[in-house]
Amino acid sequence: MAMDGVEGEARAGWSYERILSLFYPGTSTSHSYGAIRVGLAEGGAQHVTLPSGGSVAGIGVRPGGGVTVRPAKGGRLALRFDVVQVERTPASAPKQTPKPTPTPKPKKDAVLAPIQLTPPPVPPVGGAPTPRPRPTPRPTPTGVPPALTGATVFAPSPVVVSPQGFLAVVRLDATGRRYRGTLEMRRSKGGVTAVNRVGLEDYVAGIAEEKGAGWPLEGMKTLAVAARTLAVATTTWLGSHHADGYDICATDSCQVYLGYDGEESTMRAAANATAGEIRTYNGEPILAMYHGNGGGQTQSYADVSDGKSSAYPYLASVKYPYADPWKWRLDTSLHEIADALQKDGVTNLPTPLRYVIVLKRGETPRVKRVGLFSNSKKGIAVTGLGFAHALKLPSNWFSVHLPHRVPKGLDAAFIGTIDGGPSDTPLSPHHSDPWVLRILAAALVLAASATSWGVTGSPARIGRRLRGLVRLPKRVAARPAADASPS
Repeated sequence: MAMDGVEGEARAGWSYERILSLFYPGTSTSHSYGAIRVGLAEGGAQHVTLPSGGSVAGIGVRPGGGVTVRPAKGGRLALRFDVVQVERTPASAPKQTPKPTPTPKPKKDAVLAPIQLTPPPVPPVGGAPTPRPRPTPRPTPTGVPPALTGATVFAPSPVVVSPQGFLAVVRLDATGRRYRGTLEMRRSKGGVTAVNRVGLEDYVAGIAEEKGAGWPLEGMKTLAVAARTLAVATTTWLGSHHADGYDICATDSCQVYLGYDGEESTMRAAANATAGEIRTYNGEPILAMYHGNGGGQTQSYADVSDGKSSAYPYLASVKYPYADPWKWRLDTSLHEIADALQKDGVTNLPTPLRYVIVLKRGETPRVKRVGLFSNSKKGIAVTGLGFAHALKLPSNWFSVHLPHRVPKGLDAAFIGTIDGGPSDTPLSPHHSDPWVLRILAAALVLAASATSWGVTGSPARIGRRLRGLVRLPKRVAARPAADASPS
């Protein structure tokens, strides 16, 4: 799903159901409720603050209090409180002293029982003094033992951080943001991983993907349903992060989530208006991939996987109206291209690199194969997505124009193939090769001068040269080096 099309169609009066049916053909509406676990950060230690107070591993924290969580021996976690805390037992309520039963007044002419006096204790034989009875200690109020200031407490993993109060949020220093729900601190290979367990609707309200402040409500509803659908998929069949102790990450590798600080009134309204709605295919939550700009036509999953997988037939190539393509330009050189490819893992690159040729395109003009040649007629081929990733291009929709003429027949002379595409197994947005999953957009042009290359984008006419880099419109949130994300 392309968000430039979503915005344009919503402004044209389309309903969010119609927009979703266009971009995810063959899907239907269903409902799902519950919570999701979001991986926020991993590091050697995590520090959290509870603005309105709460508890950490059952230890009460006063408003403004915090705790640093570090890994300890035996798979445990060490908790160091940085302000005065009081321990409490959340499960037990303070005991109340029962009121004494009033003595009933004697009836008239009633005979009162005689009062029995307890005789004093008899001293033992030998004149030993009678031991004085020890005073009964005053009971400590339930749940309030001595205060802990700067103390270190050890607890098993995971440790649950529960906020309370009017603003029931917890602040995580690693991200600098506040979150609803609870935080779970888990032991991990990298030290301690902070996981936010939050309700599904609060999660959707905190999504900060490709949307603008002036979007129509129908556009926001479309994003809310797509984001919720992807979230539910990760809690069920798309378990790429389940072994890490959570369902989905909070970055653009999965789906950008900013928590309480990322909530907007329009997104909250969209989440409420579509509460629980998801898109399904054959009764299963779909892989609701979406991205910022599609250039007027999205790319199918089968095309992205080079025909190796048809696991997601609803991720089809869709031509959509009201497109708003992104135009841009980047200047580089053959030497810089070769260096970028080698740094990205291409080991048998022909040297010196002299020719870069588009060998194959997919069902859209996006490039599927790029040939790399030196002075000879021998070379290699890389995927268009891999080439775009190595050069940090925002799309694999481009044409190549060299500063020198290409020998005839060179495009058929390559040997070997470097294929970074996915296998037959379904991929997720959390795959380690993110460029494989980008549904990339906007037509690009590699325009060349006598000394350098120019990389430009123009959806109107391939080959058109642009003099400068045209940035994304302000109403579309800018993203680093990509025009698409499954998030």
